[in-house]
Amino acid sequence: MALRAVVDYWWAPFRDAKRDQAATALSQTPWIRLHLGYYCPQARQSGAFSIQTNVVRPIRDTCGHCDHLLATGKDAPTIRLLT
Repeated sequence: MALRAVVDYWWAPFRDAKRDQAATALSQTPWIRLHLGYYCPQARQSGAFSIQTNVVRPIRDTCGHCDHLLATGKDAPTIRLLT
């Protein structure tokens, strides 16, 4: 199985209050983190994990309740900015 997600990102200029500076728009090579949720039928509980573009590959994500393999990643997610 594979997961394909289309993420629409809208950006407007704003003042970053934490750093007290003007924020900047995404670059052509943005760093992205995608959060994924799941349900464990064995534990009858939900859980979540994330995947991001700057992690060493390959990577394996397992269920936090039963340690069942949920996903493997051999390639970083690719991002295409729309203008």
